[in-house]
Amino acid sequence: MNVSLTPRQAALYGFIRDEIQAKGVAPSVREMADHIGSKSVGSTHRLLGELETRGRIRRHQNMKRAIEILETTDSFDAARDALARVGAPATSTNLTRVAGVLEQCKAEAA
Repeated sequence: MNVSLTPRQAALYGFIRDEIQAKGVAPSVREMADHIGSKSVGSTHRLLGELETRGRIRRHQNMKRAIEILETTDSFDAARDALARVGAPATSTNLTRVAGVLEQCKAEAA
């Protein structure tokens, strides 16, 4: 399923994916909330549900940190490549902004 993500969803998705790649395990819900600047883990759970509905992640019930990334090639990969080509740092902010533009272009082209 290829549905555009909101900026917060994209930021959370990128963080989860980066943490799984770096550490081999998903971040805790509290770490996710802190990363996106949320004071509530409830809103983070809502965002996780939206990512799951959009087909980007799969959560395994009754298990902590059990999140599986379902898409490996997406706008964040393309954003990383684009930033590397122009020599810009691949910060969360840059990745989110470039990925958002790429998602919009993809949606307009469809």
